[in-house]
Amino acid sequence: MIEQKKTPKEWALAKGYVVRPRPGMPTGKVVFKPQFVVADRIYRWTENAYHYQGNRFTLTENEFEDAMLKASQYPNEQPLEEALTPYARSLRDSESI
Repeated sequence: MIEQKKTPKEWALAKGYVVRPRPGMPTGKVVFKPQFVVADRIYRWTENAYHYQGNRFTLTENEFEDAMLKASQYPNEQPLEEALTPYARSLRDSESI
């Protein structure tokens, strides 16, 4: 069986990493929970979407869950390699020169 792949934001929406709107919150805008925001920053998912617009970065459900777990334990745990976007890898590699 082939595992389904989705973008990190699609997984976040499917897995409930969104804040439910409360009275006074703007409607029509998705607000992500802090756990996803931290993971998005570590793995640079949103930045990758901007820099590589033609190539959607996708993960399996297990990769997404593992990435979220590792992000919650950062800096004690290193980010999940499979969840690092090409953009994040290029930044990491250029910093290690």
